[in-house]
Amino acid sequence: TLTTIPLLNTSNGTSFSSMFWNCESLLTIPLLNTSKGIDFNAMFLNCISLTSIPQLKTSRGTNFRSMFSECKSLTTIPLLDTSKGTNFYGMFFNCTSLTSIPRLNTSNGTSFSSMFWNCESLLTIPLLNTSKGINFYLMFGNCKSLKTKPQLNLSKAENKDDMFWGTPFEE
Repeated sequence: TLTTIPLLNTSNGTSFSSMFWNCESLLTIPLLNTSKGIDFNAMFLNCISLTSIPQLKTSRGTNFRSMFSECKSLTTIPLLDTSKGTNFYGMFFNCTSLTSIPRLNTSNGTSFSSMFWNCESLLTIPLLNTSKGINFYLMFGNCKSLKTKPQLNLSKAENKDDMFWGTPFEE
């Protein structure tokens, strides 16, 4: 039933994994100091009522797995520094109201499986550097509103099964 979070001192935090997991009634998040954060795994998982996210410092982050998974009321995401990120598995999984995302630096990413699964309102995907990517399984599965097919480097892909399942670009 938690709807708001008090101001928290997170200045020494390195793991924000599952910090707000299952806070289904949470409407807002205060500004958090995440500048030392490395692990953002499932930070906002299943925050289904959350409509916005404050600006987060994520420049040290390597794990973004399921960070916003199931945030069904989010329409936008702030600009995030994901330049050290390797794991993007399910980062925006089932964010059904998300219409756009900022450009993300995914140049070190290896896992992109289900990254945008069921983002059914997503219209476009910014250019993503996927040159180190290995797993792309269902990356854009059921993104049925996509207007253009994202151009990706799949040269190292080991699994790209059903990457565009349920989209206008299904192969």
